[in-house]
Amino acid sequence: MLTTLDAIKVGISFPPSDKERIETCAQVDLLLEGDHGAVFRESFLRLMRDDNTIIEIDLPWLRKTRLVFADLLCGEPGRIKATDEGQQAYLDELVARLDVWRTLHEACGDTVSYGDGVLRLKRRNGLAELQTQPPSYWYPIVAENDVRDVQAHLLAWKINQGTTETPKWVGRGEQHGYGWWQPISFTFDYSGERVAAVNYGQRLETGATLPLVFHAPNWRTSKELCGHSIFADADSILSEMEVRLGQMAKVLDKHTDPGMYGAEGGLEQDPVTKEWRVKGGQFYAVGEGEVPPGYVVWNGDLVNAIEMYKIMREELYAATDTCPALFGKLEAGMAESGSALKRLLISPLAAVNRLRLTYDTVLKQILRTAAELENVKLSTVTVTWRDGLPEDPMEASQVEQTRIAAGNTSVESSVARLDNIDGEELDAEMAKIEKDNATKQPPPPANTPPAVVLPAKV
Repeated sequence: MLTTLDAIKVGISFPPSDKERIETCAQVDLLLEGDHGAVFRESFLRLMRDDNTIIEIDLPWLRKTRLVFADLLCGEPGRIKATDEGQQAYLDELVARLDVWRTLHEACGDTVSYGDGVLRLKRRNGLAELQTQPPSYWYPIVAENDVRDVQAHLLAWKINQGTTETPKWVGRGEQHGYGWWQPISFTFDYSGERVAAVNYGQRLETGATLPLVFHAPNWRTSKELCGHSIFADADSILSEMEVRLGQMAKVLDKHTDPGMYGAEGGLEQDPVTKEWRVKGGQFYAVGEGEVPPGYVVWNGDLVNAIEMYKIMREELYAATDTCPALFGKLEAGMAESGSALKRLLISPLAAVNRLRLTYDTVLKQILRTAAELENVKLSTVTVTWRDGLPEDPMEASQVEQTRIAAGNTSVESSVARLDNIDGEELDAEMAKIEKDNATKQPPPPANTPPAVVLPAKV
């Protein structure tokens, strides 16, 4: 972990720190690209075929898990409100222009996969722009006496300006501090690993209170700054599952192309190669005392192999806060309502809540800083997050009817929750409801006799 600025210096090896975390990022990249053999090479050597090829079955578990958690957190855009109603139009325009929800979706996937999501703001033509950054480019600069006290951020990466055969590596980077940022360029020696020359550009004032780099970690302990990748608790289980599938495929290969046995009379010699092979044809003559031809078969014990695979799959669910329902595998009658589905997803939803605690703070910081880049002092912002689950309109309607009947909510609040509207849109809807209710008042019955007025008693 870096503790000083200007960490890129002549003679140092690159990356400048956090080599273990960078290696994890590289492994996750390979898994997301489908190259599991490069990550689980030692395990996959157990799957060598007779022709020296390796059976490699790559399960897309990491990619699917990354997407499904990001979908639950950001797939359904929430509502972002400013306490100053006069700034709401600007805030709505800012959120749309920054493409906030899609960018957060991308960053959340990085938080799940790599353990850390990194976002960066920049200003172009006087307007703020929001981008995600690969976590492998990010190096925090922390206080010597407090690993959680981030003083600045370093973004640095390598670029090959040559070819694959004759690479020419150069480096680019940025330092971001409180209210400033600084460009960096550097070159490497012949090895492409050590810095040969470095140039720090002029510090540029941003006009913002916070740095323009934002860190969104996954779960972590009190002694850590960086989060843990979901892959860290699942790599051994996932590799063994893929090996088991490969072993079952290897057994089935043998069963589809078994060896034969029988009397020597069933063989003939190839006149060219001199190799012995089974005679062609559908008829085999068996003499007295000779062994009838047959196939060499054995019990591959696939039943136990499948059971072992199922056990490992359950352990993978437990290690990663996932479950079959999260991937759409629902048995009949298990999720007949929205509340039933939430009970099935209790572990994944708890994990999403942890992510929401992080991203709620990060999102508010991003919006406030983006407004500062545009010389706007934004009022307090509140974010109402969605759960990303399918709506159950009937169940929601029944809940609202029960609350209205019990007198613990108003019709206006109920409509706001059911239709996900507020402000002028809600006022217009309530006006329509009142108008409709007025027209639905029952008219007086036809031919109603006049009321009889009794004389007052004397």
